Amino acid sequence: MYVDEEDERVLREIHIDSLRHMNDMLSTYDASLVAATMMANAIRLYKACLSSDEAFKDMMETIFNDLDAVKAFEEPTIQ
Repeated sequence: MYVDEEDERVLREIHIDSLRHMNDMLSTYDASLVAATMMANAIRLYKACLSSDEAFKDMMETIFNDLDAVKAFEEPTIQ
């Protein structure tokens, strides 16, 4: 998929907005519940917007195959 400068700008904006919303939820709810809800919604969104069941399965396979590349958020250090 080709991503131009405008797409990059929009992706950064979405990323920042989603992190803000996630942080707001984490101030109230357990992290595992927030993560589960966000993951479920992301998967449902992929299912809705991808063109076919095969494309959805390919996306899920790509995600699963790249699990080792996922980095955890660093937790703040309390001093």
